[in-house]
Amino acid sequence: MRGKCLNYSIVNGHVLTKTSDDEEKDRFFEVLEKTHDISPKNDTKIVLGNFNGQLAKKTVNFSTTGKYSLHILMSGNGSWLIQFAVS
Repeated sequence: MRGKCLNYSIVNGHVLTKTSDDEEKDRFFEVLEKTHDISPKNDTKIVLGNFNGQLAKKTVNFSTTGKYSLHILMSGNGSWLIQFAVS
């Protein structure tokens, strides 16, 4: 989206379910990351979707998730989301 002062790149994705194999999920996350990376660097990037990730209440995640997560354990997709957000 091109705005008067700012431009926005919106990436929308929906990850496969927990029952899908890890290779399919890895391919999805690779495509999502490539799509994010090819958008113009000066754009404000917004990533939307359902990533089936549970983000745990861990102090190492507070800078990314805050301290009000609903989950005690972190899922594999949650780990990927943290890594994606930090990078």
